Amino acid sequence: MGVSHQAFGICLAAIAVNAGYLDMSMWFALPLASAGSLFPDVDSHHSKLGRRIYPVSALINQLVGHRTFFHSLIAWGLTTAGFYYLNTLWPDLPQQLWAALSLGHLSHLVGDMAFGGGVQLFWPYKRRIKVIPSRWSVGGLHEFAFLCIFLATTAFATGFHL
Repeated sequence: MGVSHQAFGICLAAIAVNAGYLDMSMWFALPLASAGSLFPDVDSHHSKLGRRIYPVSALINQLVGHRTFFHSLIAWGLTTAGFYYLNTLWPDLPQQLWAALSLGHLSHLVGDMAFGGGVQLFWPYKRRIKVIPSRWSVGGLHEFAFLCIFLATTAFATGFHL
């Protein structure tokens, strides 16, 4: 699902830049949103990011589990604040770098609420929040259809070029 997370994050960033909500070049916004979209899966050693930082991801998984803390609004708020703070340390970087990363992170949460069986959005409250009650399968036809929609939307939002 990593590719779909990235495609959704990129799609939202392209729309945000095109609509004027993100004041930065597509060249910055799209890769940042893509990176941010992978961050919540730091708690899974099977994920795209988790495989690259193993054994740290395995340790995080043992401590908090998957789709719990890092898939919550608390983690999203903390990482957004952290991204914002880091962005202030380097004023030469685009001022909304933090917003593109945060948008990617948020897109991941929405994706897992649709395809991943839900997330503990209000962690430590344990109830999993789902956008679609009957869970669509990860890697299934529905996910592929949405991936195509994300790619087409991104193409239109970028004017078919970067």
